[in-house]
Amino acid sequence: MAAVIQISVPKNRIYLGLEGYFDDEAARAAADQTIAGLRKLKPGFDMVSDITQFKPATQQAAEHIVRAQKALKEMGVHRLVRVVGGNALAKMQMQRTATQVGLDAEYAATREEAERMLDRPR
Repeated sequence: MAAVIQISVPKNRIYLGLEGYFDDEAARAAADQTIAGLRKLKPGFDMVSDITQFKPATQQAAEHIVRAQKALKEMGVHRLVRVVGGNALAKMQMQRTATQVGLDAEYAATREEAERMLDRPR
C-alpha cells in the first residue's frame, strides 16, 4: 500500500496516487497527507487521483477517504479527475464515498488524459 502525493503550485493542482490495499492506519496517513497538501493550494485547485492500482478498502479506511473528500470540497476543489483504468471496484468505492459528501468527479483512463481534461476549460 502506498499513497504518493505531488503538488503543483503553478498549476494549482494536487496529484494523488493510491496503490494497494489500505487498512485503517494507511488510509488515515493518506488522508492526513492529502489534507496537508491541499493547504499549499489556493481555492479553485484541481485534483488528479490515480486509483488504477487501488484495492477497495475496509469500512474504517473508507471513513478516512470520506474525511479527505470532505476536505477537498471544503477547501474549494474546482475539478476532480479520477484515473481509473480498468479498476471498476475502486471506481465504485470512490463514487460511493464521494456521493456521501456531494463531490462530483470526472473519470479518465490515464493520467495524461486527466491532464488534458484539466488543461482545457469545461
